[in-house]
Amino acid sequence: MTNMANKYRRLALAAIGIAASALLLRPQLSEALVTRGDDFAYRGNLYRSAEMYHRALWWDPDNEVAADRIAFNALLVHRHDVASNAIATTTVFLSRHGTSSTILMDRALLLQIAHRYREAERDFAVVGREMRDPRALTFAGFAAYHAGAIDRARQHWRDAMAIDPAFVLARRAMKRT
Repeated sequence: MTNMANKYRRLALAAIGIAASALLLRPQLSEALVTRGDDFAYRGNLYRSAEMYHRALWWDPDNEVAADRIAFNALLVHRHDVASNAIATTTVFLSRHGTSSTILMDRALLLQIAHRYREAERDFAVVGREMRDPRALTFAGFAAYHAGAIDRARQHWRDAMAIDPAFVLARRAMKRT
């Protein structure tokens, strides 16, 4: 009977060791899942890659790369249900981590696909102001324009040109409105 007790004790210690390793290696496991997702994406299997990215984010909720890949996948798939899921995922990530300009820009693009222009404008404008990014401010202008806020759109485009006077897209948008 002692032999059997030793066997169970070794098995219990091994299980505890594996569980402890999994907890300590969460970021590494998450990154491995992102890499696996990238492999699926490279081969054109966007749904399987999204599954890997979601698993990666489950393992490590701080994995910004996984959140970014989820959003990027949704932009490529261009389906409303996938975009809605990615908007929810990026919103949860942002609620935990404040303003990540990468994830905020991703969410803004997804919101634009979902025709939620006022929300998209807000996210684009935050990125544009924080990063001094004329591209994001120009997108904020287009989102405002689609929301019917022409004056705000023109202000975003002026702000973009103040950062980069040669930014062609903002200049053209101003001329057209």
